[in-house]
Amino acid sequence: MMNELDFAQRMLEQYYVDPVLIRKSNGATLVRYRHTATGNNLLVIESTNANDEVYQALQNHNNPNLPKIYGVYSGPEKGMIFEEFLEGETLAQYMKDRTLSKKEVLDFCKMLLNAVRFLHEKNIIHRDIKPSNMMICDGVLKLIDFNIARISRPDMEGDTIALGSIGYAAPEQFGLSQSLPSTDIYAIGVLMNEMLTGRHPTEYIAPGRAGKIISKCLRIQASQRYQSIDELEKAIRRLHYR
Repeated sequence: MMNELDFAQRMLEQYYVDPVLIRKSNGATLVRYRHTATGNNLLVIESTNANDEVYQALQNHNNPNLPKIYGVYSGPEKGMIFEEFLEGETLAQYMKDRTLSKKEVLDFCKMLLNAVRFLHEKNIIHRDIKPSNMMICDGVLKLIDFNIARISRPDMEGDTIALGSIGYAAPEQFGLSQSLPSTDIYAIGVLMNEMLTGRHPTEYIAPGRAGKIISKCLRIQASQRYQSIDELEKAIRRLHYR
């Protein structure tokens, strides 16, 4: 009997050609394929930690600031994800040797908050928001890479595994408590400061009202940060008028 991974592999062999290795890391391989009929590209993620639960929750979504997830195929030892291949550059590449205008920062924040709000509505905490995990495609920002995202559960005291990128991860990601929406808000605060100043908030925090918003995002106690994307967005929206 054909299992899910066999089915996925057969689809690739039947309809896709020209595999190109994009990235290979511990436990994960990302390969781009081209559809034989349409010429459209597909990103295939093979991983020993496929994070099926999160990817399944994101299948067939219609959020413009997240990549489309076409299929999730599970096996006993690994999983395979069929994901939209995005053409563009990462926010990290875009910000290199460039000072962003206030309008760019606000526009990018608006698109990022739209993506994160959608995840939080599904109880998904991304846990790895950083410039290299955002793609800019024809001016549209898309949040990518859900490999360490997790479903938040109120009955758990902490995350199963402590994961996150140094400099962006909130304190609770290192075993103090469970990751919550305020965990992603911490990372957004770091990112916002970098977009405005080009520097990490440990070195310098943006002045004025923007700095106050960022400082609240970065509170050590998660309960003292903004508690929802809507609350943070309301604060950021006021920056338009200052």
